[in-house]
Amino acid sequence: MGITTLACVPRRSGGDATYVRALVAHLPAVDPGVRYVLFAARWNAGLFRAAPNVRIVPCAVPAGSFALRALWEQAMLPVLAARAGLDVFHAPVNVAPLALAQPLVLTLHEAEPFLPTTQMPGWLRRYWQVTRGLSARRARRILAVSGVAADEIAGAMRLPRAALTVVHHGVDLGRFSPRGPRRAPPGYLLWIGQAYPRKNLDTLVRSYALLARQGAQPPPLHVLGAAGWRDAEVRRLVGELGLGERVRFEGWVPDAELAAWYRGAALLVVPSLHEAFGLPVLEALACGTPVLCADQPALREVGGEVALFVNAREPERLAEGIARALGDPALRARVAEAGPARARRFSWSAAAAATLDVYRAAAEDRPPAAV
Repeated sequence: MGITTLACVPRRSGGDATYVRALVAHLPAVDPGVRYVLFAARWNAGLFRAAPNVRIVPCAVPAGSFALRALWEQAMLPVLAARAGLDVFHAPVNVAPLALAQPLVLTLHEAEPFLPTTQMPGWLRRYWQVTRGLSARRARRILAVSGVAADEIAGAMRLPRAALTVVHHGVDLGRFSPRGPRRAPPGYLLWIGQAYPRKNLDTLVRSYALLARQGAQPPPLHVLGAAGWRDAEVRRLVGELGLGERVRFEGWVPDAELAAWYRGAALLVVPSLHEAFGLPVLEALACGTPVLCADQPALREVGGEVALFVNAREPERLAEGIARALGDPALRARVAEAGPARARRFSWSAAAAATLDVYRAAAEDRPPAAV
């Protein structure tokens, strides 16, 4: 089985990269008799651990340029895949090399480029529409990361819903749990991600400013994650609203430190206008940290009855939700018990086992399992 890891860029880890790394870490143990070939560049090979049934094929992919990487993947990965003698090739982040000769498994993470509400730049939206559409039609099996995402992808891309298999993300309960160090001083608000338009970070900043003007004296807001398209705009907004001392941009945080950030937070706020899964929700709940989410279907699929939900399109409503959550002294005690229990429903081991089943079905050209 071959897996391309070239979408995993060090120090820019988002949900997609976490997904790839977790699958690669857990697949070898599902069935040690299955052999895997990872296609990795010199600049990201250090993200992956060796295993007896895993071989890494080095790829001379240029670093730092998305366009050059995309061209290299289309031109060279089919050649390397043919040499590796693969039964199945998995493209785990939305786009596959179109000239592959092997059966293709494709993971489509979300339908955003096809949605009329997207705020992607026009050129990027068109690129994703073309490449994802061609990849999906080339694929023998398609994975989606949630039921909501599968429904959206099928509708927006005009694919048969039965062609998509849902395999939820998991959470590493060894790393994310209530036990362990906390970031000091604790009690802050937390946002994690990249400042893309759909992440709605600007509305969170405006909500925070409302709380501050109302005299609520909210705790500091820490913003974690690599820069996104809206990063400069959000930083400018923070300055205009006079929040420079209260809203703190921490940048990319190493994996080893992330759980401590969750544990120390009074509240994780996820105001996204659209999500396909929402991995920070699951990681925070596993740490026993309260979570306030935008009332989006995928976030409800993940957070269930444990997360809190609010209208995050209006700063006033989001501010009210934050104030209510911070003013509930029993909330942390409830989530400390219910959060880890909710998180245990989502396992990377289970995700890896389900993914291997899809690989085998693709190799044998069996129909997708009914969902």
